[in-house]
Amino acid sequence: MSAHKAPVFPTIATAYGDVGRVIHAMPVLVASTIAILIAFNLASLFLLPASKPGLLSFDDFILLVAGIVQSFLVTPFLIAVHRFILLHQVAGHYALTPQEPRFLRFFAWSVVITLLSMVPAIVQSWFGALGVPDLFTGVLSIALVIVCIFLTFRLTILFPAIAVDAVGATAGNAYADTKGNVWRIFIIFVLAILPFMALALVLFFLGAISVPKNTGPLGIAGQVATAIIGVPAYALFVAIASRLFQALGDRVNQPS
Repeated sequence: MSAHKAPVFPTIATAYGDVGRVIHAMPVLVASTIAILIAFNLASLFLLPASKPGLLSFDDFILLVAGIVQSFLVTPFLIAVHRFILLHQVAGHYALTPQEPRFLRFFAWSVVITLLSMVPAIVQSWFGALGVPDLFTGVLSIALVIVCIFLTFRLTILFPAIAVDAVGATAGNAYADTKGNVWRIFIIFVLAILPFMALALVLFFLGAISVPKNTGPLGIAGQVATAIIGVPAYALFVAIASRLFQALGDRVNQPS
């Protein structure tokens, strides 16, 4: 167990400063990632099915695959931001390098977290189809959500460890180092993302983000805006994880 505690407001303030430094130091990488997300969002708007409540379907599988593809495409950006913050290494451009072990490990764990986040919905869907009482299904789903969130935050510092090729970059070490800090990590992420959530709510109330999907000019503008907002939001999450890695990493923070 790490003897350290992650400071809440200093971590958030430092992470926001990191985002500004990332944009200033790596404008080509940031612009390229925004362009990729704009293209991905627009393709998703017109080509992908809308998510529907109820039993998981083939459409839901397609949406899952799309989410994994998006993770694949943003992995170079995420790794580059980690390495900029922790190693002061500047990436001059966007480089997709799936042949590198670092890329593969980082992306693989991103997929694990994505699949983990889907477990409650899958269980709820299956139990609903089997006729299990709604009360039991609801309680179980809430419990699974809590467990999945807990595991996700316990593995937060694994990603920066992988990005900088730390010798201690294992799930077990990350889990051990974050012991006693889960609620702090949760609060840090929630408070940090509030401004971005406010922007998302504005887009929602303006009709730029809607269900069912809006494929008109306003919907297109919403997808573009979502991509532009999304890149600094990604950078913020990465910055927080990097600073938590520095603050809490005893086992996992062992440079190669």
